[in-house]
Amino acid sequence: MEGRFTATRMMDKLRKMSREELIHEFWQLFRFGIVGALSFALTASLYALFTRVLWPTADRPAMNVLANGICAVFNFLAHQRWTYKAGKIAHEHVRRYIVVIISGLVLNGIGFWIGESLLHIDDRIVFVGVSLLVPIFTYIMHRQFTFKNKHHPTTN
Repeated sequence: MEGRFTATRMMDKLRKMSREELIHEFWQLFRFGIVGALSFALTASLYALFTRVLWPTADRPAMNVLANGICAVFNFLAHQRWTYKAGKIAHEHVRRYIVVIISGLVLNGIGFWIGESLLHIDDRIVFVGVSLLVPIFTYIMHRQFTFKNKHHPTTN
């Protein structure tokens, strides 16, 4: 149970943080949001290009996963260098990042497929909905797993 992530454990950890640590956490979350907004714009542009210009009859869930997959490189570099300030690219970070991104892509693909293919919701609405939900998962996973910094008290 010790290594298991729970919302209660996270809230307890936040309560125990100093003012400086809370400010650090706030700015890290803010930077995550900025990178997320840029990533959303890039992913939306790629998705629109794929589904409206290049391959209008292509499978929309597959095009969504493709667009998100392409943005994974941008996300890794931006989060690694700016959001989490993890320093040099470490093989351990890359390996962990791939696990989180694949998990996020699977969640994204399943959510998009359910919304667009099963529920027949317009693909643009599903795109926005899934794009708002999956980052919650990836933030928590990157924070707790991918870019965990052994030297900073807020990331232990």
